[in-house]
Amino acid sequence: MVKLYAPTFWRTLGWRSLALLPLSGLYGLGQRLHFYWRAHHPYRAPVPIISVGGLTVGGGGKTPLVLALAKFLLKQGEQVAVIGHGYGGRLQTVRRVQPTDSAWEVGDEALELLHACPGLQVWCAPRRRAAAMAAAASGATVLILDDAFSHPGVARQRNILAVDGLHGFGNGRLLPAGPLLEPLRRQKRADFAVVFHPRASKRLPTPSGLHIPAFHAVLGRDPSLNKLRGKKVIAFCGLALPSKFYSHLKDNKINVLEEVSFPDHHTYSAEELVDLKQRALRAKATLATTPATCGAAIDVPCRYAT
Repeated sequence: MVKLYAPTFWRTLGWRSLALLPLSGLYGLGQRLHFYWRAHHPYRAPVPIISVGGLTVGGGGKTPLVLALAKFLLKQGEQVAVIGHGYGGRLQTVRRVQPTDSAWEVGDEALELLHACPGLQVWCAPRRRAAAMAAAASGATVLILDDAFSHPGVARQRNILAVDGLHGFGNGRLLPAGPLLEPLRRQKRADFAVVFHPRASKRLPTPSGLHIPAFHAVLGRDPSLNKLRGKKVIAFCGLALPSKFYSHLKDNKINVLEEVSFPDHHTYSAEELVDLKQRALRAKATLATTPATCGAAIDVPCRYAT
């Protein structure tokens, strides 16, 4: 599995992006063939399905949106199941994620969702189709497909696009010349978009290239970070867009001394964890990370970002 940093040239139309355009053409052809092959006979579940996904590699806000939808539907009395593919894990079969599962098995995002939302079912499998069938058979009344915009093997009643309001669609080019998983014109498959902004302003901008109806969401002050206020912090994470995490801490008035970034969905070695602890000891600081990163780092369920 290739684990990525989001390169800075994905935001511009410079020579590095231009040099990679031939590879983007090959990627686009392969993606198109894959999409139409899977779309030929999609699985149609006996319960409603909502898909949440993005057009870019990581950082769009899919996980917060999935959580918000799941919590809302649970309050309505629905039996909600999130369907994922265990990215970062080693699953070979269908599995309902349990609190005692390891990030090595089911991936970090599955554990983050499970621990952040009591009562939620989380199902993972290499093929979303198999996980959706198992969840529906187990009694779920609503399914949420996580990160499934480009995966048409399961039919859905609603298709929601998550978009990062800060970086938008980058330079608008396909991988590897840009951050796009599909051409921008494919956004028309979505019913609407939810654009996530790091902070409130009088006018929340719509990202360039977005041409479908959009709702705007603002990431406000985070009460879970209260325990970090007044402390010196060394922040680390394994995200596609680590700057979003660091900015979130600073927007919440956290004193970040150092930022240590790893590739997206990074699995931490013992040596890397020892190095982070030693940095914190030398600086007399507290280590802070994301819930998903925490689960991947120490291989136990972790809800809080400390």
